Amino acid sequence: MTDRSSHRVQQTPRWPVFVGVLIAALIVDGGLLVRFPYVRGNVLILCLALLTPLLLGLTVGLMAAGIGARLPHALTLGLRSALVLFILADVVVFVGPLFVGGEVGHDTTPLFVVAATATTAPAATAAPTPASAGPLTYTFSPTPGEGGTTGQAILGTIAGGKLQLHLQGFHTNNGPNLHVFLSRSSQPTTDAKVRDGYDLGSLTATEGDKNYAVPPNVAITTIQSVVIYCESFNALFGYARRAAP
Repeated sequence: MTDRSSHRVQQTPRWPVFVGVLIAALIVDGGLLVRFPYVRGNVLILCLALLTPLLLGLTVGLMAAGIGARLPHALTLGLRSALVLFILADVVVFVGPLFVGGEVGHDTTPLFVVAATATTAPAATAAPTPASAGPLTYTFSPTPGEGGTTGQAILGTIAGGKLQLHLQGFHTNNGPNLHVFLSRSSQPTTDAKVRDGYDLGSLTATEGDKNYAVPPNVAITTIQSVVIYCESFNALFGYARRAAP
């Protein structure tokens, strides 16, 4: 009597099934690139995003087509192990931040210095310096962006002439390597426009009230938006536009 393993070895490989599964994996890869175009900005993230469907398609295709039984056990075991590792990495990089809440900020609102209003004749009025202007208010909108970001940002001068940004009633979805940018663009929807300004460093709280130090060389009157940006994926999570004076 022929045992089951011998029967599997003698099966004729179903190549159309194998090719069909691989084509399906390639279609999934294409869909990922269309839905999440920002993954192209990071080579490691791009490889992780594209190789996982291919490994899954290869593993499932070999089993479904009856080809796996003809291959060395060490090879099929290696493919399955690699697939498990890639899936775990996907969970950590892509899925984890979406379900793990970030820190909540409880910083008090700074005492911003209000720019003096001139009372002399217009001809004698001097324009305020960047350090003395403000405070300026920016409002976040849930769209566009991946973060559903809401709240307000206030940019201005505090005691001692230091510049500070205050995020107030703020909320955004958690994500990997989120940074706060001050942009000169009123619609920072591209990487170049986001970086047309200043990087204030990592976002330290995904909701609540939080203060961020601003470099002294920033001319705040030129800042048109406050941006929450994912450096890992070059993805916009949200931005706040400056309110009309």
